[in-house]
Amino acid sequence: MMAALLILVSVAAFGTPYPGATLATPPEPTSCGLRYHFTTHDPEAKVAAYYRAQAAASGANATIGKGGPDIPDYLPMLFTRDAHHSMMVILDRKDGLTTGAVVVNARVGGGC
Repeated sequence: MMAALLILVSVAAFGTPYPGATLATPPEPTSCGLRYHFTTHDPEAKVAAYYRAQAAASGANATIGKGGPDIPDYLPMLFTRDAHHSMMVILDRKDGLTTGAVVVNARVGGGC
């Protein structure tokens, strides 16, 4: 299942890990997709631009927010391509590193 999800993500170019980032956790399957965490020395704005471009190339709509008073340094982004494909990215910049959490949902077939 994991290999199929990685192929789906790669082919769709939706949720592909940020180039050169260190994966803090390997991509883990979820009930309908996968999730992973990463770190990079690149600025948060550059990482955000990468995921925005990736989503735009997939025809996804973007909802981009900024953390509230409880989480002021976080940048949450939600990209929805259709009823079956979405990606949530949460970025944080601290101590010279950008950390990210990515959750990709790709409902293929029933039972998801």
